[in-house]
Amino acid sequence: MVRRRRHSRRKARVSPQGALIGLVFFLIISFFFLDFLYKWKEGAGRSIKQVKQIEKIKKIEQVEKIEQLGQQIEQAGESVKKEKEPLESKVGKEVKEIGIKVTEGIRTEAEPSETGGTEELLPKLKEEKPEEAKEEKPITLPPPRVALIIDDLGYSLRAAKPLLDIKYPLTLSILPGLRYSVSLAKRMSQPPFEATLHLPLEPEGKGHLERGTIMVDMSEEKVRDLMEKHLSLLLPYIKGVNGHMGSKATADKRIMSIVLEEVKKRDLYFVDSYTTDKSVALEVARGLGLKTASRQVFLDSGRERNNPDYIRARMEELADIARKEGKAVGIGHPRPLTLKIVQEMMPKLAKEGILFVTASEVVE
Repeated sequence: MVRRRRHSRRKARVSPQGALIGLVFFLIISFFFLDFLYKWKEGAGRSIKQVKQIEKIKKIEQVEKIEQLGQQIEQAGESVKKEKEPLESKVGKEVKEIGIKVTEGIRTEAEPSETGGTEELLPKLKEEKPEEAKEEKPITLPPPRVALIIDDLGYSLRAAKPLLDIKYPLTLSILPGLRYSVSLAKRMSQPPFEATLHLPLEPEGKGHLERGTIMVDMSEEKVRDLMEKHLSLLLPYIKGVNGHMGSKATADKRIMSIVLEEVKKRDLYFVDSYTTDKSVALEVARGLGLKTASRQVFLDSGRERNNPDYIRARMEELADIARKEGKAVGIGHPRPLTLKIVQEMMPKLAKEGILFVTASEVVE
């Protein structure tokens, strides 16, 4: 038989020296651990204190800012108060003055006082009824005005006779020194007509010239003598002057200055027949402060003067200009066809709102 070995189990024994070493080691570890815990706790506590301290500092700063803001508001309030007091005083005085003015003339009532006298009550204001709304009247513009001048009168009474059938205002321009000049001026100075001097002025061409035509090469003395002669014949029947022909003379500033000075002396107006676009008559007249106007339409000049449709068209043109500009000046001649169309067209245009007037009502 094989002998089994028996192993004896021996209990481990710790020596006193080993136990002491273990205890020392344990104490050392515990010391370090406790030291660590203490320092950690102290550090955490210190951090909390710092946070609290920072918050406290912030609160203190906020309080200080609020106090500063309060002081600023208080100072601003005092400043406003100082400015307000004189303003209130001023306003109070003004209100008082207004109150005095309002109460002037208003009856005050009184009642007995304890001493037997009377005490004035506050004034009773009169009840004012609200003003009724006023109706605004529409603005009405003046009607468009047309001044129609008939030139070259004085040769014949027969030529002027059809004019008497026209019941609308016309300006009749009479040549000086003719057989019927004065009688026509006298007759045609009565409403609805107005008479003017049809002053002969030098034209560019070499056509027929009226007696007493003013030429550009005349001396100042000669021009003034002719003006005196022409005007004295027709005064006091005429109210103005317009030119006969005159395309050369009206372009001459010297001549027109002399002519228009004589016109102004007699307190007359001047209408430029405007037979040339070189005319300086309007410019000179305005420079002298003379009432003046310029012709805008010829009714019957040139080759179409015997065409009734042409004359009608010119009358319509006059009306259109007046509608746009407020006024217009036209010139025609005492030909039978012209006067027939004028007599036909004037009532028609009047119904359309055109106001026919004499030249003195359009010059300015």
